Amino acid sequence: MTGSRTAAPAHQAPRSGRRAATVRRAAGAVLVCAALAAVVTGCQVTDDTRTSERTYMVDGKVTAISAVTDGGDIDIVAADEDGGPVRVTEHYRYADRKPKTEHHLKDGVLTLKAEDCAPVTDSCEVGYEVRVPRTLAVTLRTDGGNIQVRGTTGAVQTDTAGGNIQVRDTTGTVQADTDGGNVSVENVSTKKATVRSGGGNVIVRLTDAPDLVDASTGGGNVQVSLPKGPYAVDARTEGGESSVTVPSDAGSSHKVKVRSDGGDVIVGSAS
Repeated sequence: MTGSRTAAPAHQAPRSGRRAATVRRAAGAVLVCAALAAVVTGCQVTDDTRTSERTYMVDGKVTAISAVTDGGDIDIVAADEDGGPVRVTEHYRYADRKPKTEHHLKDGVLTLKAEDCAPVTDSCEVGYEVRVPRTLAVTLRTDGGNIQVRGTTGAVQTDTAGGNIQVRDTTGTVQADTDGGNVSVENVSTKKATVRSGGGNVIVRLTDAPDLVDASTGGGNVQVSLPKGPYAVDARTEGGESSVTVPSDAGSSHKVKVRSDGGDVIVGSAS
């Protein structure tokens, strides 16, 4: 069925303002923290682009991670064991000047930040690969890279200006927002999933009945797969086809809202 066009959900401050704030916060020398021990690997040069990486362990008690980078990818992988240290690898790519990073641990929150190189050179980015205990909550933001989160049980909050987002095998609440990429939330058990893409495709496959799924895209397709219902489903598209095959009950406490401005929307049963 086709419904009236709905307004896009309210957002945070404009991304240009957020980028400026990131520059102010990230500028300066690398912070030194007694809990962090670093190992730096060699640097490679390919044409005009140099790459290098740095790995360090965090031995203090970490309960959450906040990572912000201007253009690199962020990859969070849960370790097999619940405890143990956090292992961070920073991947650098640059032409002239190696970008600066900072990291510190305070009140259980490990903060990772990379500077915005745009005022100096466009050929610069820092990506993060982080191995964490399963129970950590993560808040991740990149202005152009991809984000992956796998195997965690804490809350997941992700935001990228143009990359893809993939969340797999998690059990916490999920919030995923990209301005132009695809979003995939699969094999996830969560009470609440809020997923948005400015123009890509959105896939949500859950293993347990959620309290709320809110999935939308400005131009792609949306596919939501759910376990046995019933659900209160509100599915609308401005330019494609709409298909709802899960058991429906307007009074159900399990709410599903799906929107697309130009693609197909499908709400079906998980196989």
